[in-house]
Amino acid sequence: MASGPQAFAARLSKFLSEHRLASFLVTAAALVLMAEAVRRVLPNGGQVSVLTGVLLAPMAYAPIATVYTLRRGPQPFRLVMAWSVGVTPALFGIAAALNGSPAIVMWGGVLLAIALVGWIVRTGKAV
Repeated sequence: MASGPQAFAARLSKFLSEHRLASFLVTAAALVLMAEAVRRVLPNGGQVSVLTGVLLAPMAYAPIATVYTLRRGPQPFRLVMAWSVGVTPALFGIAAALNGSPAIVMWGGVLLAIALVGWIVRTGKAV
């Protein structure tokens, strides 16, 4: 029997498995709305800095981590773990944009996250 957070993760993973398309649409819409809200407060322009590179590295690693987590993660939590890892490129892109990087970095992260979550929806195993 799983304890509190583990039981919640198992229930969430089961929910994601049962409602894949709706969960994907809600996730994609939320990511786009967050990025659009951030874009509105960004100053025009932006420049590539060391921080941009630091935040691009985990964005580039996210597909590998997502595939590994979906295939090798603990069974009851596999889907929710992969979903969580799949949305990280958007978060790193938003962080980069808020720190002065060009907005294209943020939108690239959002598109990568939507693609990863879509891949999870398509290929994820039922719990």
